[in-house]
Amino acid sequence: AASINIHIASGSVPKSYRRRVRDTFNNTPRFYPPVPVQP
Repeated sequence: AASINIHIASGSVPKSYRRRVRDTFNNTPRFYPPVPVQP
């Protein structure tokens, strides 16, 4: 989970992937916190 958040923080992921991850946040907030992890 931390690695995915770091990828989002870096901003190097495609918008489509970012959107899919956002949906994952909404589905499983426990495993994927909405706040990006500081690398």
